[in-house]
Amino acid sequence: MKTTMIQTSSVEKVEAWIYAICLLFSIPPFFFWSVSSPYFMIVCLLISLKHFRINREVGYVIFTTLLLLIYLVFAFMGGGTFVGTVVTSLMGIVFFTDPRFLKQVFGKFVYVFSITSLLSLIQYILVVIFDIGMPYRIIGALNTLKSYDYIAYTFFVMPSKTFDILPRFCGMYDEPGVVGTIAGAILMMQQFNFRKWINIPIFIAGLLSFSLYFYVIFAVYVVLFAKIRYKIIVTVLVALVVYLWQENEILERYVFSRLEIENGEWVGNDRTKGNFDYWYKTEFVNSKDFYFGLGRDANTLYNQGGASYKDVIVNYGIIFFTIYMGTFTLFGLYRLKFSKEFFLYFFLLYGVIYQRPFIGSFVYLFIIFIPILYLNGSVDTGTRRLSVMEH
Repeated sequence: MKTTMIQTSSVEKVEAWIYAICLLFSIPPFFFWSVSSPYFMIVCLLISLKHFRINREVGYVIFTTLLLLIYLVFAFMGGGTFVGTVVTSLMGIVFFTDPRFLKQVFGKFVYVFSITSLLSLIQYILVVIFDIGMPYRIIGALNTLKSYDYIAYTFFVMPSKTFDILPRFCGMYDEPGVVGTIAGAILMMQQFNFRKWINIPIFIAGLLSFSLYFYVIFAVYVVLFAKIRYKIIVTVLVALVVYLWQENEILERYVFSRLEIENGEWVGNDRTKGNFDYWYKTEFVNSKDFYFGLGRDANTLYNQGGASYKDVIVNYGIIFFTIYMGTFTLFGLYRLKFSKEFFLYFFLLYGVIYQRPFIGSFVYLFIIFIPILYLNGSVDTGTRRLSVMEH
């Protein structure tokens, strides 16, 4: 009996590692940009199917069933390829995966993301900051709507366009926002615990990405969870940075300028391109298409190169968007109650969808679903909630 249990545990660990690596590959890193396939997601779904489990909580079953139905509807909305429709319709399997196993996967994903980020950071610092020449090649962008190529080194990429200041850190991915979003989500669930060395490369990567989302989620976490002395330390450090480097060109362009508000409008919002916002407010919102959308990928006709939550509404309509966001929000409220953890999840959920509205991407689905289980402090009923910031 003991031997069987040990073997089963070992198999689960291997499966968790495979799952985590496939999650990373599905982002995807630059060496998979030319390979457009759902294979990595399929591997994750097959492993999830093996760990299929019906939870005993009635509320849990209701919410996961609703999410499963939402993804079934999403898969068949607005057209799409046969293979894409089938794979997307299966994404809901993750909602019925054993939460204990998903927690293992998340733990492995933290290590995979941290180690790859560390390799990227080392080469980024050597090449960009110390100007050490290293072999590279020019590759096309993941998003074919972009007007520039990328310089691909062994462990990181950056746009080939000319930079007059320090380029934002993209790691192995096509945008710094990818690094900032994932780093912020991971560290939020890890309680920004820097006693664990594995979190340090992720934090540095998030800082160098100059992702506004990353800075906001860190600030929200400090406000909600940090002890008074940490609140004071962070406040003093931020005040010093603003005072000493308020004229710094890097901070001005990447941070301060993106916080500017003029005539009640957030001028630093860079999620939309061209005249998209004007068309959205004056034409689309006032049309019947606002309720049910224009169909899959319609946003690419109006918001070329952008990425906004409005893209989901343009494609699938405000009704679908409201049901989607409302279900995740209420599920989070059901699991986390009216707590600090729920407000943290609220910021994570809406922040991710605001700037990475890729609801058909498995890795982003994982990122907005796993905190509901993880922040609860247990993956089963009755165990202790995660403690607040103790370090």
